[in-house]
Amino acid sequence: MKSEWLSQRILLATAVLAAFAGAGCTKKIKDILVPNLKPTVRLTSAPVDTQSPVFYAYRMSWVGDDPDGRVRNFVVAVDPPTDGRPIQWVPTAKNDSILFFRSTRPDSTTRNANAIDFHVFAVRAVDDRGDSSEVATRAFFSYTVAPTTQITSPRPNSLTRAFVTPAVRISWTGTDADGQFTQKPVQYRYLLIGPAYNTKGVTFDQAIQYPDSLLKFAPDFSPADGWIATSPETTQVQFTNLTPNQQYLFVVMGFDEAGAYTPIFSLNSNMLRFQVGLAGSLGPTIRMFNEFFDYTYASGGYSTDPAREIFVEVPAGEEVCFNWEAVAPPGADIIAYRWALDIADVGDNKERSDELTDLSHWSSPSLLTTRACLKPEYIPETKEHRFYVEAIDNNGLRSLGIVRFPVVRATFERPLAVVNDTRLLTDQRISGNCVELPKGIWPTTAELDTFLFAIGNVPWRCVSAGAISPAGLFAPYVFDTIGTQIGQTDIAVRLAVLGRYQHVVWITDAQGAINSKPGNDPTNPISALRYMSGPGRVNTLAAYVKQGGLVWLAGGGGAYASLVPWNRPTNDIGGVTWSNTLGELVPGRMMYDLAHWRSEIKAQRGAIQIRTSPNAVGGWPGAPNYALLPAQMRNKSAALGDVFPTPGRSGQSSGVFYQSVFDVEYLSLENRILEDLNPDPDRETLGATLDTLYKATGLIMPREVFDSSGRLVGQNPCMTIYHGQDNVPFVFTGFSLWIFSRQDCQKLVDFVLGNYWNIPRRAAPGPARAASAIGKPPAWTPPAPAAAPARTPASPIPLTRNPRE
Repeated sequence: MKSEWLSQRILLATAVLAAFAGAGCTKKIKDILVPNLKPTVRLTSAPVDTQSPVFYAYRMSWVGDDPDGRVRNFVVAVDPPTDGRPIQWVPTAKNDSILFFRSTRPDSTTRNANAIDFHVFAVRAVDDRGDSSEVATRAFFSYTVAPTTQITSPRPNSLTRAFVTPAVRISWTGTDADGQFTQKPVQYRYLLIGPAYNTKGVTFDQAIQYPDSLLKFAPDFSPADGWIATSPETTQVQFTNLTPNQQYLFVVMGFDEAGAYTPIFSLNSNMLRFQVGLAGSLGPTIRMFNEFFDYTYASGGYSTDPAREIFVEVPAGEEVCFNWEAVAPPGADIIAYRWALDIADVGDNKERSDELTDLSHWSSPSLLTTRACLKPEYIPETKEHRFYVEAIDNNGLRSLGIVRFPVVRATFERPLAVVNDTRLLTDQRISGNCVELPKGIWPTTAELDTFLFAIGNVPWRCVSAGAISPAGLFAPYVFDTIGTQIGQTDIAVRLAVLGRYQHVVWITDAQGAINSKPGNDPTNPISALRYMSGPGRVNTLAAYVKQGGLVWLAGGGGAYASLVPWNRPTNDIGGVTWSNTLGELVPGRMMYDLAHWRSEIKAQRGAIQIRTSPNAVGGWPGAPNYALLPAQMRNKSAALGDVFPTPGRSGQSSGVFYQSVFDVEYLSLENRILEDLNPDPDRETLGATLDTLYKATGLIMPREVFDSSGRLVGQNPCMTIYHGQDNVPFVFTGFSLWIFSRQDCQKLVDFVLGNYWNIPRRAAPGPARAASAIGKPPAWTPPAPAAAPARTPASPIPLTRNPRE
């Protein structure tokens, strides 16, 4: 049938063209004895036949000749009429032209479908006397790749429906892969099908069940059927006053330069099924955060229910800032925010008498207001405060966020707390006060407790009769220990507890950082640092630094524990990785804000060497003496005094103690922190404020990199001190304090506690005492605490004690 129809079209077009050619212009007689010879024309580049369709943008070429003169010009026609109407010849002086042939009829309804159409091209030559040649013609099919459209918001899904408000904005994009002047459709048309729609047999249910039924509207997709045409620049539409609890179907399609239209309709691309919900449950979703907490509500909503309050402890005497942002429901936009402090009634819309001081009324609505800072005089310690944020979208929907916070004043009454946030193998009691012998990789919880905290010169209990325990690394100093494995779901260390101490050493090991089970899990509970760093929780360690407390974060799991909630596994190449460019290592994360590790962090395990960095030169006010650092953190060795077996491990392999493979956290990209160190506001003097103390090297790690001047810029820093102006100095160590030779570990502890922090030393331990006589550390006279209002003491975190010492 196609062949017969095509033959008829070609014959008819040829006949019509021949008739027009015979009726061409009559020449004036130049010489009655020498008649004018007609010019000739032939096609040199054109489709060969009708069996293979050609692209809709096709370069046609032709040549002409006049035996007794010259060819003045040509005239061309595309698809000349075959019903007797005159042909619209188009003059041209060119011998070729890229012509665009309409291709509108889909050849299929599959993805990447083409559209085709039949065409006839005709050309004549005109000589210098106005006579025309015979018509040269070519008949063929042209094709184009049909355009595609994709709804982008709300995102369509064939398995579910979107829930929107009575006013919704729908956005889309379009692509014309083979467009010549633009790769976008030249026109869009959309249709909204409601519950009562019934045109050309197409209803809501039929369109959902049989998307191809929408092709009944082709090729016109007429406004009479409800289709609305838009320009190529218009890629969104806003619908209002939609009926709640009703479903709708939105469809959009595009036309390209060749007139082809989108022939594919899919509930995953250009068809959006949605249901209109009630406005009260679909407000914006609010996120509130600062440097020590980050909370995103599970949904929108407007309620002052205490269950929706975010509890945060904030430091006294410091300016406290809150940041926020919100995501509108699908199809809506955020248009404004406003905030208030301790407002009596959130429904009170009275304007502030002064925008800067009248904080107990709503601020002026603004889309740009996404941060508020509260000076100490506005948040007295005499009561708890509530900070409110309201987010408003273009549908008029509002959501409310609330932060409830007490103001906690640090007393700094004691010099040092060591927070043991490790999760090593715990002892199992077998009878009386005795426990099972240690097993597995050294150290267990009790062995680490002895290695770090033992007063020393005390007989071991139940094992190695007559053995006397050595003093722990921290034994020379006045300190308290705080344990976090307390068998509770909420294992956060309160700011009021940390605020008693001038200095905090926080130790989280690599295994503890990995654990993710609840805090009351009997075998593998989450570490407190990971718990406090999770979304929606408060990192009191960061708040403590904000308060002015000095921190040394160590153990080989600190970075992992504080960053793992935001890890993207696809980025974990050569170890678990947190990248600034991918949004994993950004403001609001403790390692970024306080440690100032801001480029890329990796956590790896392997045979790694830890050596001092040549860039550790110090020289800034208050800098420690870097020459006191051990040149290398050496592996344990009998030659260095690390004796095995340790008490209770007789008969075990020495490999559990002498280890050469361990965990390390390090910076894998250059991370220079430069700040203006000149107090003169009119002059700038940039200086580095992040010192690298130790670098990590090994076969599994990136190689060291030097710049053109020979400066070491890529060295895998694994221990740093930040000493700039953003916060008080912060020490970070990305490896454990026990895996290496005892004498190197002791020197490292002495360097930080003794040389840098000047922690008071206790008196030397006395002679051996009975195992039952376990007392508290020697008394230490604190400085006079700062004046503060009376408050209920915070519940103490239990102190850990070694059951063997």
